[in-house]
Formats: sequence, structure tokens, C-alpha cells
Amino acid sequence: MRIRYLMMAAIFIGIALSFIPKSYLILKTDADIKAIQPAAAETSFTIQWRHSVEKELWEEFFKIKENRIYIDGTRFKTFGAGVPSNAGNDTYIKDGWVHMVGIDREIGKELRVRTGKTTRHKFIIDGNAIEMNQPGTSYTIETKTMPSIQAWSQKLLIVVR
Repeated sequence: MRIRYLMMAAIFIGIALSFIPKSYLILKTDADIKAIQPAAAETSFTIQWRHSVEKELWEEFFKIKENRIYIDGTRFKTFGAGVPSNAGNDTYIKDGWVHMVGIDREIGKELRVRTGKTTRHKFIIDGNAIEMNQPGTSYTIETKTMPSIQAWSQKLLIVVR
């Protein structure tokens, strides 16, 4: 009988905890949610794409601080029009890549990315790459505070599709 009460208490606590709001990072289009990830302090992610003119990979590195997105750094193979000669705390070349680190510039609660025909954008988080492969599509990466149960239900919809 005592075990039954302990199990019921554990279930009740689990259900109650699922309603506590937490921060999440969401990748979506206007029509679809592509990914939902917990966004604890200092969560980081990368946007990678192939430059449409130079055909070289570019990467931008982002961090979440206080439920806001910050660009932390970037790396690319060649300078092009509009690229600053330096940004952040340090700019250096390593293994054929130009690195600009320590940028720490606030983007806000959301970041919008528009894909091209040949850019092959990727959203990379925790070692997992999610293709952003619909050309001409506007993707939004946003931070959102919501109960875990709401995030789980939206993740379930992603799996079902």
C-alpha cells in the first residue's frame, strides 16, 4: 500500500513539474515547427551555409543569454563585400578559415534566416544538424518560455508529421 502512495506522489510531482515554464529554442517556418530544444543559459547553436557566390562554407555561432540570442562569432574562408575586416575581440586565420570571435552582439528573441537555392543552410545544436533546405523560405529561430508539457506536445507533432 505504501508503494502505491509513493508511486502516486511521484506521478503527481511529475505532472506538476511539467507545468513549470522553461526556456526553449524553436526552429520554425511560417508553416511548420522543425525543432524544439531546451535553452538553458549559455546554450549555443550554429547556422552553417554555403555562400551563394563564393561557394564556400560560412558559419555563425550563437549563444542564448537571459532568453535572448547573441552572435558570438563567425568563420569563413574568404572575405567578400560587406564583411568587416574584424569584429569582436579577436580575428585570426586557422586551418584556412578566418575566425572572428568574441562578438557578443545581441540579436534579440528571434533570428530570421532566408535560404537560397544553393545555400544549403543547416541549424546545428548539440552536434545535431537540421537541414533548412527549402529554398526561398524564411526560417525563424526564437527563444520562448513555455511549460514543458507544451514543448513536449509540439515535439510530438514534429514526430508525427
